[in-house]
Amino acid sequence: MLLAEAPQIKPTAWWVSPQRPGVFDEVRFSIDPGDPAGRWLAGGEVRFGDGASAPIPAVHGTADVSHRYAADGEYEVTITGYTADGRSGSTTQKLKVETHDVTVSNVAAPATAKVGETGQVDVSVTTTRYAEDIVVDLLRRRSDGYHTVVGTARGQVAKDGTVTLPFTYTYTADDAALGKATLKARVRIDGHEDNNAADNERVAETTVQ
Repeated sequence: MLLAEAPQIKPTAWWVSPQRPGVFDEVRFSIDPGDPAGRWLAGGEVRFGDGASAPIPAVHGTADVSHRYAADGEYEVTITGYTADGRSGSTTQKLKVETHDVTVSNVAAPATAKVGETGQVDVSVTTTRYAEDIVVDLLRRRSDGYHTVVGTARGQVAKDGTVTLPFTYTYTADDAALGKATLKARVRIDGHEDNNAADNERVAETTVQ
């Protein structure tokens, strides 16, 4: 009979979601046992690099562990696990937390307008984190509840700053039939996901006669 030493395990976070996390995100680590023999982990621990840790549950399959970081930075995530037959292993990998977040802080539109009149609509966008390249869409709400894009502008907002992008809109007979024009400003970051998209839209209304 030939005896061989059982292979060493190297548990890792084979999938991290979202892949570009920020402080608003609950980061999910999917733990792969890293066992050439195909055993699942019977337990272990994930140390997130910020002083916090969480146990790895014993499941048949990929175990998931979640954590939310309080600050941007580059963290060393250490994963230690063991199998039911007594083998253990540990790996460390780096995770960058970088929060990108812009906010539509104001939409200024005329209080009243007449059909055929063109008014200026100013959209203000703010960020407190990084300078960002942004794209702003101005949309008009239709009678069926859907929206049509009526303008798009690009700009840049500085860290801890606010930028105001001007649009023009010509009020229509359809607006008058509704009694008002409902315009929605929507911002997105060019080249990054927004880690807090809940504040990326704002609405202004103009009474139309």
